Amino acid sequence: MALVQTVRHTPLLDAGERQSLLVKIVRVFPEAKGLVEERRQPGRKGVGRITSRRNFELRRRELEQIIQKEIPANSRAIAHARGYGDLRENAEFKAAKERQAYLTARRAELENDLHEVRATDFGDVVVNATVVPGCTVSLRYGDGRSEQFHLLGLWDSDPDRRHISYETPVGRVLLGAKVGDSVEMPSGET
Repeated sequence: MALVQTVRHTPLLDAGERQSLLVKIVRVFPEAKGLVEERRQPGRKGVGRITSRRNFELRRRELEQIIQKEIPANSRAIAHARGYGDLRENAEFKAAKERQAYLTARRAELENDLHEVRATDFGDVVVNATVVPGCTVSLRYGDGRSEQFHLLGLWDSDPDRRHISYETPVGRVLLGAKVGDSVEMPSGET
């Protein structure tokens, strides 16, 4: 169970890698099939991939920076490092090639994300007693404590300001809940 949870919630894996690992877990441990299969709670709808306009624009600018400045600079660094001769023992060349691999992967990731994610300002959010991205959620725990979260888009997490993405473990628990519902937090609290 811990392995499945770790694979599901690690930010280091993209969706394809996550799915591949989960399939391999089921092959090795068939009894884990129930844990791996995502079972949505009744009445909870999936949310399209959305984020705030601000964070969408930040990612778009990062992509633009990579394409227009960093990749050309890296190409120049590779060409310069080639001038030092033997490439097998050329640390500058190896570093530039590693940087090239990183920039290529990051560019592909950003292009894919920007294609799949929709920007919104959350101004059109209508809250009718159901938790949706763009709303504020107040939680009351059994011990009397209370917390308030602002559930926002995919790239909008800012824990210091109590902003959480609907894709975080806490966000997934809250998404679709109704006023008065009892939910179990990822920490085990209800």
